[in-house]
Amino acid sequence: MNKNTILDYIYITVGAFLLAVAYAFLFDKVELIAGGCTSICIMVKYFTNIPLWVTNLAINLPLLIIAIMLDGKKVGIRTIYGTLALSMFLAIENIDLNFFSEVINDNDLFLIALYGGIISGVGNGLVFKGLGTTGGTDIVAIIIKHFKPYATLGTLLTIIESTIVVLGAYFFGVQKGLYAILAIYVCYKISDIVALGTRFGKVVYIISNKYDEITNEILSKLSRGVTALEGTGMYSKDNKKVLMCACNKKEVPVIKKIVQKIDEDSFIISCTANEVVGRGFVNINQEEL
Repeated sequence: MNKNTILDYIYITVGAFLLAVAYAFLFDKVELIAGGCTSICIMVKYFTNIPLWVTNLAINLPLLIIAIMLDGKKVGIRTIYGTLALSMFLAIENIDLNFFSEVINDNDLFLIALYGGIISGVGNGLVFKGLGTTGGTDIVAIIIKHFKPYATLGTLLTIIESTIVVLGAYFFGVQKGLYAILAIYVCYKISDIVALGTRFGKVVYIISNKYDEITNEILSKLSRGVTALEGTGMYSKDNKKVLMCACNKKEVPVIKKIVQKIDEDSFIISCTANEVVGRGFVNINQEEL
């Protein structure tokens, strides 16, 4: 086991611990159903008083076995480890953690949703960064996809998570359901930042007959690389050059002014890139990949 693999398991372990803290010390205390298998555990505990970690294991172990039997390649060791780690850490629910007691006692749903979303988001992001999952709804989606191969995992997960949130709103009230949506939104945003870093950027596509002049001006004023792609106008059937330039958001207006000054008939598309890695942005050597 090399050091990168060890680091991945550290990410998964810390991430699973933070997820357990968010669900056991925040969401569970006020019955906030913020998606995921652990939210099902919260509902089960509310009606039966069965501990979270017991229900989590009882749900996930059969799912893991079924998923491995159907398609073992999609269920890796890290998923099994992440699932077991989360179940183990959920046992901390019996520990008296005074850090959150004031927020819980005040029943401040906004703060619970906000900070629960942040903590679970960091946890999820670290698990993803370690190339793992904590089982649950991810495994359910993999099983369903085996029988419905044309459905995307993203669509299946959205349906599953939405169903869990709706059930939570039904059992515990619409107000808590709305705060749960806030927690989920914060969680997804934070997990993206943790997993991908702050390497967001912009990609600008330019279609113009004056591509040489535009390229030279961008290279001169911004020192940004420009790539020419081959394109065909499907209406005119004319071959065209499509310029592609990765930049930061502050440089987009500059590029637009350059293009519009040279060719008023140009066509510009600006897109957000979740991650831009390479010269001029973030350099990542082979060891970090």
